[in-house]
Amino acid sequence: MSRHNIDLGFVEKTDYGSGKYRPFDVLGNSRGMPVMVMCSEDADPPRWQLIAGNAYSIHFLSYADMERYIVDNGLTAWSQEHERKSGIRLSATNITKPFIY
Repeated sequence: MSRHNIDLGFVEKTDYGSGKYRPFDVLGNSRGMPVMVMCSEDADPPRWQLIAGNAYSIHFLSYADMERYIVDNGLTAWSQEHERKSGIRLSATNITKPFIY
């Protein structure tokens, strides 16, 4: 489960479920599409990974670098608004806390 009570267990059954990364959170972009935040317990591979869509991922060595990317690209905590825009239902409740504090 993520911080927002979203069951991310399905990610471990995908191509990204190599065992090197674990689901951490879900963000949404301005079009309402989900962006998965993945975390590695080791520094190799890089600690943080964002997955957007089927074939796009970006890796970060530090949380600060990932945070800067999130802010610069307008990614926000997954919410019911993202669900309305995309038609993808990931949460059972409205998420009001932002990912970046």
